[in-house]
Amino acid sequence: MPLQTAQALHAAGRLAEAEAAYRAVLSDDPDNAEALHGLGLIAQVTGNGEVAVRLLALAADKAPADPEPAAHLGAALLLLGRRDEAEAALLRALGQAPGHAEARFTLANLIRDRGDVAGAERAYRTVLALAPAHLGAAVNLASLLRQAFRLDAGAAWIGRALILQPDNFHLHANLAALRHHQRRFADARAAFRRALAQAPTEPGIQYNYAHTLLADDDFAIGFRVYEWRWQAREFDQLRRSLPMPRWDGRQRAGQRLLIHAEQGFGDAIQFCRYVPLAAKRGQRVVFEVPAPLVRLMASLPGVEQVVARTDAVPAADCECPLLSLPLALGRPADMRAAAVPYLAPPAEVAEQWTARLAELRGVKVGLCWAGNAFPDPTRTIPSAALEILGGLGDVTFVSLQKDGTQAPAGLNMVDMSAEIADFADTAGLMTALDLVISIDSAAVHLAGALGRPTWLLNRRAVDWRWRDKPTGVPWYPRIRQFRQPDWNDWASVLLAVRAELAALAG
Repeated sequence: MPLQTAQALHAAGRLAEAEAAYRAVLSDDPDNAEALHGLGLIAQVTGNGEVAVRLLALAADKAPADPEPAAHLGAALLLLGRRDEAEAALLRALGQAPGHAEARFTLANLIRDRGDVAGAERAYRTVLALAPAHLGAAVNLASLLRQAFRLDAGAAWIGRALILQPDNFHLHANLAALRHHQRRFADARAAFRRALAQAPTEPGIQYNYAHTLLADDDFAIGFRVYEWRWQAREFDQLRRSLPMPRWDGRQRAGQRLLIHAEQGFGDAIQFCRYVPLAAKRGQRVVFEVPAPLVRLMASLPGVEQVVARTDAVPAADCECPLLSLPLALGRPADMRAAAVPYLAPPAEVAEQWTARLAELRGVKVGLCWAGNAFPDPTRTIPSAALEILGGLGDVTFVSLQKDGTQAPAGLNMVDMSAEIADFADTAGLMTALDLVISIDSAAVHLAGALGRPTWLLNRRAVDWRWRDKPTGVPWYPRIRQFRQPDWNDWASVLLAVRAELAALAG
């Protein structure tokens, strides 16, 4: 079978037939580099990465003057995480063809993956100089600039790409994400609508659109669109297959309803305010949460049983994910669905912590400064920056960190984390404090739900939970925000907090 037939089948997407045709070519000509190359590309797109590497390496060796097999070999190696080998293959391809845009694009991705932001930016710009319509380079450069907080520059690159590809929904979705981070919500919504007009069933775009709607205070539509999360790639590890049907929100006395926490500790604490509303509709509520929340959630009124996620799934007539409750209850716009406080520690736990902290002098301030660095490193304040809060003689800080993070130097701080077993203990500790200061974390949600005086040290990034307002948080009325005036500017935030603490301590 001639090579041209195999290549035509390949180009038409008839991969099984193309593979058979390439193999027929190799049966007559085992050293045919083009047939080996074609088989390698098919192995790559069908998920056989190791096979692809072997075939593409053979093709590159059989045709050393052709840059294509080496360029594709570099891409296949990079997908397998074999970066050094990938770089060697890409440099080999570029040695034959310095203007090979795809090889340069893959090399730019490799440089980005190594953490060299400046080098990756230069590399993507080189790709776009060679191929101005290169979609991947434009999107990746814009993403890189966004992560470096250079939002205007990122939007400009997406705008240039849209001139060349005005109907590309990926570009509209990326522009929407940039506009979201610029707090230009009307523009972000318009860009999302353009993307969804072309790809209405793309779950990742719908999921991101929901975040913009929620950030723009459009809860009624936002929570409906937020249901797309279950089809988005980000929720692959959270998706469950339960044996009972989804609750439709109707009142059915005596029906057993399983409400299950689905995301992080902070989400569970924020949204558990809706659980008693389901109980008021006559449901017998079983609330499933991560084990560290079980004792705390027992304080919710109307809940028949609180179980740990690690336990067997309890019998129930229907189920509802926790963040779907506002929609099921018909109250998606009501983020003040419960009076604050709506959580409380066990009385004996609160008494123990009150006695434990009685020996501390001055204003007792709980401090949480480090969140989960993945996926969002901006939620952690460097320890060196926190030294701004040092030297406040009438303030005693109490660490609220439970992850072993080293305490900042220069602060009058006590660490009682070894005595904290779960969130009920943390709640008891917070009730014995005069003030909680925290970055965006489960700790700040807990303090808000307990109705404790709380200062939120917030990053510049947009998170719909904290709204795009300078200070207030309507669903946690005793939280006051101190928001970064500019990207990564923790110094301004901490200087403002220091001044307020000094005044509080008198």
